[in-house]
Amino acid sequence: MTLPTISHKDTSFHNVPWSPVNAIGLILLYLPGLILVAIGVLHLFRMLLPDSSLWDVSGVQYFFAYGFTFIIMAFILVQWKKKKNISWAMLGVRSFDKKRAIKYLLGYPLYFIAVAILLTAIAAIIINIFGIELPPPKGDNTMQSPHPLGLFITMVILTPFIEEVLFRGVLFAALIKRWGVWPAIAISSVVFSIFHLNPIQIIITLIAGVYLGVMYYRLKSIIPGILLHMANNLLAYLLIINQ
Repeated sequence: MTLPTISHKDTSFHNVPWSPVNAIGLILLYLPGLILVAIGVLHLFRMLLPDSSLWDVSGVQYFFAYGFTFIIMAFILVQWKKKKNISWAMLGVRSFDKKRAIKYLLGYPLYFIAVAILLTAIAAIIINIFGIELPPPKGDNTMQSPHPLGLFITMVILTPFIEEVLFRGVLFAALIKRWGVWPAIAISSVVFSIFHLNPIQIIITLIAGVYLGVMYYRLKSIIPGILLHMANNLLAYLLIINQ
C-alpha cells in the first residue's frame, strides 16, 4: 500500500472534521477513563478466579490493566474513524521525506540534552534562591513489578502508536485548525505532559512533546514521531528493567 504524500504547503491540517473538544474527549477516554475501566475488569477477573496462580506471576496485573486499556482505545479509535469517515491520512499516517526524517531523528538527542541542561540549570538556580529542600528518593517499592515482556509490548510498541495518533494526529491537527502552528505545538505538548500523571515525567514529556509536534508539522506524518517515541520509550524501558 502506498501512503499519500502531502507537501509542506498542504492545508490538510485545516480540513480535519473534528474540533479540539472532540480531541480532548478522546484523550480523556484514553487515560483516566479507560484505565479505571481496565482496573475494574482486572478486579472482576480476580473475583472470578481468586485462587488462580496466574496472579502470582510478576506483572500480570499490570499487563491486564494496561493491555485491556489499549484494546478498548484501539476499538474506540477505529469506530470514531468510521463514524466520521476519517482516513488514516487525516490522522497523520502518511508517507514522508525519509532524508528529512533521519535528520530529525538524529537531532533529537542533541535537542533533548541541550534543553534538559538548560532546565536543570534554571531549576538549580530557583532551588538555591528559595532554599527549596528536595525529599530523599524512596528506596522501598511494594508495588508489583511489571513483567518485562508485558511492559515492552505496552510501553515500547502500543503506547507510542496510540499516543502519537491522539496527541499529534488528532489533538494537534484540531488545534492548528483553530489557533495556528505554535499554539498547537505548545498546547498539545502541555496536554501530552500532563496526561502522563507523573510529576517527574512532566518536564521530560513536555520537552519531547514540543519536538514531536515540530516533527509532525514539518514532515506531515506521525510515522517518524512514532519511531522516535518508540526509541525514547525503549531507552526508558531498558532503564526500568535494569534497576
